[in-house]
Amino acid sequence: HIAFVKDGYSTCIFPEGQISQDGTVGEVKGGVMYLSQETNAPIVPVAINDALHLNFSDFIRRKRNIRVTICKPIMASDFLSIYEPKNTPYYTERAQIVVQSIQKYLLRV
Repeated sequence: HIAFVKDGYSTCIFPEGQISQDGTVGEVKGGVMYLSQETNAPIVPVAINDALHLNFSDFIRRKRNIRVTICKPIMASDFLSIYEPKNTPYYTERAQIVVQSIQKYLLRV
């Protein structure tokens, strides 16, 4: 992923490491913060509402609407310290910032 982003491409990362199957936020991983720090690329949090169990047929026939909210970009360098040890718990703790910025825009079911 690092080479991909450094070459100017964008990538989509779920902070939990996978798509939610039931709409709840799972255990957050630190990869998003690590990738941002290593590439100096901004993290653009995106909240997606009403997409749970959306199937292709409903999408094509426009039977459902989803709402996508693009949140304020986050720079990992604003939340990571050069003095802290760079380990998994450190990045995981800081990745909570990304999830918190998304959660404000998620509709409560």
